[in-house]
Amino acid sequence: MGIRPQTFADVAGCGVLRRGKSRRPFDNGRIYYNTLDMHTVAVDANTGKEIWKTRLGDINLGESMTMAPIVVKGKVLVGNSGGEFGVRGWITALDAGTGKIAWRAYHTGPDKDVLIGASFKPFYAPSAVPISGRKHGRVRSGRSAAAEYGAGSLTTRNSI
Repeated sequence: MGIRPQTFADVAGCGVLRRGKSRRPFDNGRIYYNTLDMHTVAVDANTGKEIWKTRLGDINLGESMTMAPIVVKGKVLVGNSGGEFGVRGWITALDAGTGKIAWRAYHTGPDKDVLIGASFKPFYAPSAVPISGRKHGRVRSGRSAAAEYGAGSLTTRNSI
């Protein structure tokens, strides 16, 4: 019994993935799909000929792409996987015509990395009343300030 060569699925830690046709978006005569080894590909829907292929990361660093792309207004939106390996998460928009990166926003980090500009107004903007003085209670153990400002139904089971 010999040693089995390492596969992309072994490196990514996700085993064999099945990506059916329903997970491959179609737009403007093209089919878009991601590969486990960090490529997004556009092919002609009629001929199957590759139009472009863009490498977006390195599977050997723990990154992979297990999602289906989403096509919106001429952009192909894709994101990485690999948080269990310490990978910093991101979402990237590719130009649907050329495959060139239009922008990338990280899930964490400074405002410039997460693409938060001066005009950003969060839905949880602080009210005039401090959390401790709110009519319906105060922050309980395990509750965040964001939960107190209205995101509670999204992030917790407890009501305010």
